Amino acid sequence: MLSGGVLLFIIAILLGVVQHWSFYNIYGDRSNQWYFWAVVAIIGLIGIALVIWAYMKKEKAPAATT
Repeated sequence: MLSGGVLLFIIAILLGVVQHWSFYNIYGDRSNQWYFWAVVAIIGLIGIALVIWAYMKKEKAPAATT
């Protein structure tokens, strides 16, 4: 789950960088730009949520009892 979240976050960053620096016009018409950025933001937020969830689900090592 951690790797999936990181992958989604990296995809969102790459899509944003490619569109922002005009390497390729992904959203086509100017009227579609808000839909594109909303999808990129959602992908990024899902990625961040998966990473956080993966860290929260990790079980802590049991404390040594003496």
